[in-house]
Amino acid sequence: MRVNHIVLILGLCTLSSCRPAGPAAEPSPPVREPAAPGVVPAPVSFTRSSGDGFTITQATTIVADAGNSDVTRIAEQLAALLRPSTGFPIPLSGSGNAAPHIALVLAPDTALGAEGYRLAVSTDAVRITAQSPSGIFYGVQSLRQLLPHQIESHMALAQIPWRVPAVTIVDRPRYAWRGAMLDVARHFFTVREIKQYIDLLALYKLNVLHLHLADDQGWRIEIKSRPKLTSAGSVTQVGGGPGGFFTQDEYSDIVR
Repeated sequence: MRVNHIVLILGLCTLSSCRPAGPAAEPSPPVREPAAPGVVPAPVSFTRSSGDGFTITQATTIVADAGNSDVTRIAEQLAALLRPSTGFPIPLSGSGNAAPHIALVLAPDTALGAEGYRLAVSTDAVRITAQSPSGIFYGVQSLRQLLPHQIESHMALAQIPWRVPAVTIVDRPRYAWRGAMLDVARHFFTVREIKQYIDLLALYKLNVLHLHLADDQGWRIEIKSRPKLTSAGSVTQVGGGPGGFFTQDEYSDIVR
């Protein structure tokens, strides 16, 4: 699929370069800075605040509602993201407002819907508020996007100011179903690659994965009552690119 994207881009460039010469075009309007740089998709509301924003330091903690296991798990995922690149301990706390901290807060707010969130950044704290753990999760993804890109590193990086700009974001999805398809029938991907794909979908707030598992080029899921579908000599496993299939245990792991 990546090759197709490249071909399309090159094709468009070629067409534009071969266009017949004509009258001078009107000058293009100046490119304006996006309202919310780095936040994808663009949020419903984005406001810059005064101040330098929030900087993650050795003293930063994550405050999460200890009474909700889903929010606690999201807090653990956030800490696991921040620790390797910053080298900071980033402990979790069930309560407290001691600065500096990142707070994940469940609170009633019908305007946000099931997956919306509010993200407010000040000098002392980052506060993500939502009606549901799903909203908290998507707020964390926007926080992740606001940080320097080096936050995705798996090793500690010195001299990086781990700063989040002083902003207030209110966001909720326009569509309940936000999906992407991966065609593993024609082009087989490993379980590890599919998990990486799921991580990217989540980062960009997509919430549905469609795996295309069967076609004439390949049958990619184990059916124990039909073993020939995935046998090495079957029609579905030859002539269609890299062979392979997901065992039932592997597919259950992907679903989880």
